[in-house]
Amino acid sequence: MARTHQFKINIKSLAAEAGIIRAEVRKLRARRRRLLEMEGPERAEQAAAVEAIYRDLTNHRRGHLREHTRHKLLAYAAIRGVPYRKTESRCSPSNHPDFGKVRNYFVRFNGDNEGWKTWLSEAEAHLEDLDIPKAA
Repeated sequence: MARTHQFKINIKSLAAEAGIIRAEVRKLRARRRRLLEMEGPERAEQAAAVEAIYRDLTNHRRGHLREHTRHKLLAYAAIRGVPYRKTESRCSPSNHPDFGKVRNYFVRFNGDNEGWKTWLSEAEAHLEDLDIPKAA
């Protein structure tokens, strides 16, 4: 039995996490700016520490969280029967999704493998079509 409702909530929690991180990053930028306006060596050290936290949060959101969300959204689309072609119409050859991760989410939230092979073959065919260089 598909647990699409739970999966949808899981995806929404990832979006909420990204929003929370963006808000915190905004606060950190303002704090760093205020610290740099003050004088003193300890203020520069504090500003550097704030900058490190800012970078860590930003890298987490842009890297891990974004990748995680993408794979979960693709699995959610596959469970609902939405073709990959409609989910991601364009994709750079260097940015193909990890279908192993997508499959893991698919099985975890769908309860079985039914429909996966069909969806995957359509997705791979679409990616091959995108990778073919256009004749000039």
